[in-house]
Amino acid sequence: HALISQIDDVADFIEGAADRILLYRVEASRPEAVALAEIILQATTVTHEAVKKLRNLKGAEDLLRMCGEIKKLEEAGDRVHREAVAQLFEKEKDPIALIKWKEVFENLEEAIDRCEDMAEVISLNADVTVAYGAFIDCLQTKEWNPLERNSVEYKYYCPEIGNVVLETSTE
Repeated sequence: HALISQIDDVADFIEGAADRILLYRVEASRPEAVALAEIILQATTVTHEAVKKLRNLKGAEDLLRMCGEIKKLEEAGDRVHREAVAQLFEKEKDPIALIKWKEVFENLEEAIDRCEDMAEVISLNADVTVAYGAFIDCLQTKEWNPLERNSVEYKYYCPEIGNVVLETSTE
């Protein structure tokens, strides 16, 4: 459920950026918006491939690599966003245009952030024992909500089974 919610958040922020472009009647794009959109495309493509691997955990090493790739894309998105906002405040003389583009940039950057927030893989070979059986070589993830930093969920996905157990803790 949390993964689906995060994917929905990514789509919501992409839609939010598109809505603002239409509502504000933005007539021309900016290179920074294009750069952020390209990063979103890359991050969502990698996320899609990673989610497909969760079904049976084949290629778990690839999954770990993909999570690292998403993290790098999120860092690139942060850099592009910071530079875009800096350039906007330095060069844009129209305050209304500045407000419009700042909101668009923020929505695009937040979509990238949500790709990274989906999960941090912390183990590719966790063993899990629960009331209905023992499972080996499970993927363990650590998930959190940026608004509730102290609440952490540990989830286990086991080959051929799927989601097995959820642990919630406060850190």
